[in-house]
Amino acid sequence: VTPFTPTASYYVAANGNDDTGNGTEDKPWATLQKASTTIPDDGSEIVFKDGIYEGEQYISRNFTKQVLIRSESPYRARFISSAVKMK
Repeated sequence: VTPFTPTASYYVAANGNDDTGNGTEDKPWATLQKASTTIPDDGSEIVFKDGIYEGEQYISRNFTKQVLIRSESPYRARFISSAVKMK
């Protein structure tokens, strides 16, 4: 098995901003939704910076290349959602 090496890294932070952020480590986005709709489909990764993320985080796009989604530090990005989905 060949390890995955991302072509680029894009960042999401609990204190990021989807309007003014650009996905860099210094100006991260606030949501996975923004990151997943903005990054190129080229084998990039989305890195969640340490923090507590409230609300839903989801991907609304299909990728043709592999995308890695990970936390910057293991177990340091926590997700809390009060959303209830009904069938």
